[in-house]
Amino acid sequence: MTTPFLAARSARLALLLMMLISMPLHALESGQQKIVDGLAVYLGILPAEMLLGHQVDSAGREMHGGVPPGNYRYHVVVALFDAKTGVRISNAQVRARVTESGRAGPRKKLEPMLMQGSVTYGDYFILPTPGPYKVEIEIVQPGATTPTAVVFEYRFGRA
Repeated sequence: MTTPFLAARSARLALLLMMLISMPLHALESGQQKIVDGLAVYLGILPAEMLLGHQVDSAGREMHGGVPPGNYRYHVVVALFDAKTGVRISNAQVRARVTESGRAGPRKKLEPMLMQGSVTYGDYFILPTPGPYKVEIEIVQPGATTPTAVVFEYRFGRA
């Protein structure tokens, strides 16, 4: 591999990592942040194509079994914080369902992902139309007797 190729690939990976780590700021600006039951929940949805370039030699290679084949693949990412202290929550069980009007989507476990010392939770979903979508998040913290449910409305446009 040539040095310019590796430099470009490293730059893309650095950009992706910065996006995932700074997700709470972006989510707040885009309205994809909610506080429920003392949890600050941040939602991010990224095109899976952003991860494809990093499948061969990065931590993303095996993440969630790899990027699924086909079109309209998106990586749903959730970051959790204690709403009062701002401390990141890294030991929860998180599940999500992304549904389109009139269609029920699969409920999936969002796997914990460690990137530069910060834990987020994520998995891939197929979003075939611009939406709108309902993103249902279920969070169970250790020792909790009931899950915390958070629902986001999500709409995006395609070029």
